[in-house]
Amino acid sequence: MSRPRTLVLFDVDGTLIDSQSHILGAMEFAFKARGLLLPPASEILAIVGLSLSEAFAQLCPETDAQERGLLVEAYKESFASLRQSAAAAPLYPGALECLEI
Repeated sequence: MSRPRTLVLFDVDGTLIDSQSHILGAMEFAFKARGLLLPPASEILAIVGLSLSEAFAQLCPETDAQERGLLVEAYKESFASLRQSAAAAPLYPGALECLEI
């Protein structure tokens, strides 16, 4: 006989909440902080799901590993700040209803 489930884990970003505005804002901050031209939003959103170092390698392949590391740090700093100060990222349609089942 199996026991009832007592724990359910979710990857929140991109699964339950739409964090695209936070991602785009943090990318804008990182690129500006490093004096680099911001890629189009469509290119940025195409790399969502990759590690930050891989994402920056794809977005700006002309930069070296040290510069990409600085971009990663600027992104992390900005993303954390946005999460604390900006409006909460919205739930995807139907996410709340799914959780209430």
